[in-house]
Amino acid sequence: MQAKLFITDEGYGPLVRQSAILTELLGIMPELQMTLQTERHLNEARRLIPGLKYSEVFNNICWHKAEDGTPDANAIREYYQEYPRRSIDFIERELKNDTPDFILSDFVYEAFEIGAKSRIPTFGVAHFTWDWFFGKFYPPVIEQKLLLSWMGMAETAKALFFPPCTPQEIMRQFAKNAVQVPFIVRKHSHKKRTSSHKKRIMLIDSGSGVNSHSIRIMAEKLAFLKEYDFYLPKSPGVLADNIHVFEEGTLLLDKIGDMDLVVGRAGFNTISECIACRTPMLLFGEALNPEMQENIVFIKQMGLGSFTSIDNLRSNPEKVLSEFFEGEYDIVNRNMQTHDYPINGAEVVAANIADMMGSKITRPI
Repeated sequence: MQAKLFITDEGYGPLVRQSAILTELLGIMPELQMTLQTERHLNEARRLIPGLKYSEVFNNICWHKAEDGTPDANAIREYYQEYPRRSIDFIERELKNDTPDFILSDFVYEAFEIGAKSRIPTFGVAHFTWDWFFGKFYPPVIEQKLLLSWMGMAETAKALFFPPCTPQEIMRQFAKNAVQVPFIVRKHSHKKRTSSHKKRIMLIDSGSGVNSHSIRIMAEKLAFLKEYDFYLPKSPGVLADNIHVFEEGTLLLDKIGDMDLVVGRAGFNTISECIACRTPMLLFGEALNPEMQENIVFIKQMGLGSFTSIDNLRSNPEKVLSEFFEGEYDIVNRNMQTHDYPINGAEVVAANIADMMGSKITRPI
């Protein structure tokens, strides 16, 4: 059986989640031959999901940010004015390729349209949709007719899989083909934290490194906080015995289970892995980013994390951390240890796809 996976080039999280799904899918359907298509994260895709066929093609969706991480409205508006033409050209090129038995995507809208025109099943996996995301901006940055076109493409999918934290507006919009699933995480990333007399704190930046400058400034002050051990994805240019830098190529999500606290932006992958590993989190948002705002609301309601701002962390990390550990940490940690959120979303998605494709499941789910 042949399949094709389209992964948007915006964000690293979808690639990680799809790697978890593909691991399960290939276990159920060992005969499956998958082609993965992306551009920006192709090297990471080869490392995370080896043994597939790969296609280096840009998959259209793009999210333009200014240097401070806020939306670049002019760049977004300019890019999406030309989007309809690019979308048509993209679909026409893809239809000339060999037709797979089904298509999987994290929300490349054209993937659903290609499936509809080829009369093959398509499946989507996401915790938010781009029509919802860009529809939250005011004044609008994308024309309404393009958002409606996207919705129409997604509505042709055989199933759209949404984990917890997906906005209810999206669940209502795609009620006909939406399937609620548990958190989607990679199995081997769940480890038991080792005991230590010092709190182990990991700082996670966005995949695009938007907060790297702030983390460098922060590191100069973290070096004096000897009661903590800090773990960073890359060197901040500060040498200290309490600052540790992961080796290049390390998947940070695999280290979350070793930590007492994760500090980072409120991205969905970070949230999912912290919940799976039962590791408390101290999160900050991103200006004018509706996904971050939705994630923060979800975590606040569940009591599974606390929140600060990147400005507070940069100016006085000692105060932020001491107040958190002396105040909310024990409550958040207790909630983390006792929550009952299932984390087998990858298995559930894979089993659903295999069942819908009429494949015999070769192992218990």
